[in-house]
Amino acid sequence: MRNYAEGNGISVKVIAGSHVVLLCMNVDEDKIDGLLGFAIECEDHKRNKKYWLSGIKTFEEVLPKPVPGSLHPSNKHPIQAFIWGDYVVEPNNMYTYTIKPMYGTPTKPKLMKGVSVTVTSMQTEQGKHSIFFNRGNTASQAFSREFGDRDIEQISEEELLPWLSKGLNEALIDFIIQANSDEFALRAAVYEFNYLPVLEVFKKVSDLGADVKIIYDSRKKYPKDITVEACKKAKIKTLMKPREKGESYISHNKFIVLLKNNEPIEVWTGSTNITKSGLFGQANVGHVVRDKKIAKKYFEYWQELHKDPEVNDFVEWNYNHTPFPENLSLPKKNSIQVIFSPIKTQTESKKTIDSLDWYVKLMDKAKETVCLTAAFGISDRVAEIFKKDKPYLRYLLLDKKDDDIELIKRDKENRIAIASKLRKTPLSHLLEEKALLSRAVKYIHTKYLLIDPLSDDPIVITGSGNFSKNSARYNDENMLIIRGDTNVADIYLCDFMRLFNHYFFRQIYNSQSILAERFSYKKYIWRNRYKRYAYLRPDNSWCNQFYKKDSVRMKERVLFSSY
Repeated sequence: MRNYAEGNGISVKVIAGSHVVLLCMNVDEDKIDGLLGFAIECEDHKRNKKYWLSGIKTFEEVLPKPVPGSLHPSNKHPIQAFIWGDYVVEPNNMYTYTIKPMYGTPTKPKLMKGVSVTVTSMQTEQGKHSIFFNRGNTASQAFSREFGDRDIEQISEEELLPWLSKGLNEALIDFIIQANSDEFALRAAVYEFNYLPVLEVFKKVSDLGADVKIIYDSRKKYPKDITVEACKKAKIKTLMKPREKGESYISHNKFIVLLKNNEPIEVWTGSTNITKSGLFGQANVGHVVRDKKIAKKYFEYWQELHKDPEVNDFVEWNYNHTPFPENLSLPKKNSIQVIFSPIKTQTESKKTIDSLDWYVKLMDKAKETVCLTAAFGISDRVAEIFKKDKPYLRYLLLDKKDDDIELIKRDKENRIAIASKLRKTPLSHLLEEKALLSRAVKYIHTKYLLIDPLSDDPIVITGSGNFSKNSARYNDENMLIIRGDTNVADIYLCDFMRLFNHYFFRQIYNSQSILAERFSYKKYIWRNRYKRYAYLRPDNSWCNQFYKKDSVRMKERVLFSSY
């Protein structure tokens, strides 16, 4: 959901997801002289209370030695940014935000008349789409604020896992337990499948009479052996069907179809493997679609998977049933489309194209911005698009550094955040990570692409595929292509920016700590850099970059605040 308000030389656009609200401010240029930042007050209508949004930075003149990890209200230590996120939002709740500009000095601040805007966060349990993101940044300051300085070993799973899940695990279980009688059936296709509490829920609904069948990847020793062992423990071996043919590739799906009286009615899909790391560690999404036509397509795909087809045969079946446009044109307006892999076809000129060619073409046609998450780096075709000079900003969120990143960075309109942990440095208020619950992909496991998400005609592409050649042509995968649904785009964009800003800050911090180590003999360099990133600016110099013509920060301010 979106809303907008303006007055007193200030405007604010709010974009509400289910657990995140983005506040996108703008100020008339003649009002920035002496601007120290923004004080943001939130009114929670459900709880009938008001409070100031907070940050971790302080004015050095006011609080030179803040308690490590502490938060400071923005009416005393303002927000020096034009985009700010409220990350403690609850679904389906009304919030009113009042943004007040702060002038004066750090020791004698003056709050001026501002502007208020009201927004309702998205529901998660009704409508055509329900979308659930886990926390996905287990090493954040929020962890330390939630659990203090206790070691992770001292925190029970009953405390820890619900906080990390942020509703993802609970939503998955709720989806499964809908099948609570012999009226229902579940048809699942899974890759990594070993988290016993969820496997036991499949067993429970089967015992209640539901018809449950699960196809699992059995092409390689991993993850087959772990899956088989977990299914033995959960006593669901009889529900399982191995996917074996096509030994060089993987059956990478993570979907469940719900049927009632033999009719497909809903589907759960997304990036989440049914493992502890998938649900609670690395960033993941679960996406429920309540659309019988889409559910039917997934069921038909599942039925074909159940036959354990050879890759080449499956390619033909998929293109016949879920084709992408051969001319790589835009999807239909206000539509939901699904693409199943493996898939490819030949054009009239005998050129082989696949679904990745379509996604890349859609990226190239963007008018305002592109946001992409990538768990295993980016493919050559995706890299070529990011290397093209564009007048608008493109955002790339990676789990780890890619070989093409340095070339992509040469275009200043490409904003890149690479997930990482914090280095040990003098910034003591940024606490060391407690633990990671995942291995191969530690931080970012989502696979989604947002094209012009702030427009009235956004495109969201999301599912199990990694935007690679293998995920398009050889692996078993599924992707949703959703055009024109601003609510879906808002939920995805809010969580994208939550993680992007989180890791972008870490990236800056880590780069400065490396410089500090290299040039530690010049201590004044580190002190100056420390002050720059540790404290708020005591004047309006912080906002200069946001008004410099054609700068990245200026483009970002205009992009997000325009309405």
